[in-house]
Amino acid sequence: MKNQNKSYSNILIFGRSNIGDICYDLAIIAPLRERFPTARITCVTSPGSVEVCRAIKGVDRVIQFNKHSGRGRIREYCGLIAALRSENFDLAIFLRNTCVRFFLGIPVVLTAAKLSPRSSLHIAERNLNLLRFLAIKPEKSRLELALNRPRMAEDSSNGLLRIGILPLAAWKLKCWPGEKWKELIDHLTSKLNAKVFIFGKTDGSEWEQRLLKKLPESVVCLVDKTSLLETLSWINEMDIFIGNDSSLVHFSSCMGIPTIGLYGPSNFQNMYPLFHRHFGVLTRFRADCVPCHFGRRQPGTCKKTGEPADCMWEVSVRDVLEKVRAILFTRDISRGLEEIVNKVQALEDRSRLFHLNRNLDAAMEQEAENQNSVSPAVVKMVLVRINAAAERLKQLIPVIGQTDPGSPVALKALSTQVEECGREIQELTRFIRLMPDKENDEAGGEKERKDSCLLNLETHIDSLRRNISRLNSLAEQFHSDLQNAF
Repeated sequence: MKNQNKSYSNILIFGRSNIGDICYDLAIIAPLRERFPTARITCVTSPGSVEVCRAIKGVDRVIQFNKHSGRGRIREYCGLIAALRSENFDLAIFLRNTCVRFFLGIPVVLTAAKLSPRSSLHIAERNLNLLRFLAIKPEKSRLELALNRPRMAEDSSNGLLRIGILPLAAWKLKCWPGEKWKELIDHLTSKLNAKVFIFGKTDGSEWEQRLLKKLPESVVCLVDKTSLLETLSWINEMDIFIGNDSSLVHFSSCMGIPTIGLYGPSNFQNMYPLFHRHFGVLTRFRADCVPCHFGRRQPGTCKKTGEPADCMWEVSVRDVLEKVRAILFTRDISRGLEEIVNKVQALEDRSRLFHLNRNLDAAMEQEAENQNSVSPAVVKMVLVRINAAAERLKQLIPVIGQTDPGSPVALKALSTQVEECGREIQELTRFIRLMPDKENDEAGGEKERKDSCLLNLETHIDSLRRNISRLNSLAEQFHSDLQNAF
């Protein structure tokens, strides 16, 4: 296409107004910045989203547009059009339907198509697909936000599992009942020894007040106490985030926090947490009205308004807990593999105690005549294998984070990958065993150094094998638990 080879220097992104939608509008920033590293990128957004847009790495300028201001809608639009025309943009990407694009005189304009309410295309994928017209591969990327770390010491959660909870939503039909939240929180605190943090913003409804009163006193309640950016800073410190289909759930997922979204009346197919679809919990309610797509100020098919829909009562606490266990399982495996990688790196560092801080080729020639020495060629072969194993393990760690342990197919694939790592470690052990045993000679100092290094090599290899065994046991245990549960 004619636009694919062009270079743009001044780019406008016209996003939507809802905070939850903004999360997926911003998904196009990273690939755009990579494709046009020197371009000036400007975002137009609503007052509630300005703070977040300014914190996104890659955004140069944010323009606030409030179509509901007291100045009047026509006056606001005219002022915006005049301001944008003066910027001389050479590319505009409109992620919402608006007539503004017809009055800006921008040479190249891309507009996202409106999704059907029952579309199976995720809204972020729709936005990313626009980038194909610019020769940009539409790959998902996590949001990079400039966040200040909150003061976690005051909440006494050091060393504990930190779980964030979002029990509120603007559209009350999407909310999980307070009784369900209380049951879940009681289990998380008593069985998992977790510290629970409550997030959200109230609108003064009676249902919200009743809900907050049902929550245990042990939780850290941050409702209405932090700005949006401060809230995201806190969420960034969570180990797990659980919530209704609302803005913070989507931000949490895009920030890389393991996220469990609860779904009833809203369409899971095109608004699931982008990076954690397999951790979504859907209602067990089976009716033609699910998902229901009435406006948030209107009653749903079940005639409910201002309180959870009937279908949200059928989102099971047990299903949510299974997802929590799945996240903890994948976290344990990821941590185990990270530990293995660290051991492999330590193993390589130990090996550098002899021969590797010299010219290895020269050492091979020098020591070829001495049959009592450990051959540097063998050491070199071991290190090549160690590096290969470390690279494979590093590639496996992010894959595990995206694997659904609740899926038999995914679990089988995970077990296969773990087994392959085990075979690699065993192969390393075989190479270690090929090294000659200690022999007595008069050059005690050098040989002691060599034998000490060999001992360290074998010790770390044994540690690696124990970690592999532990990972296999975890996989078998989880698989057994799933079979017993169902």
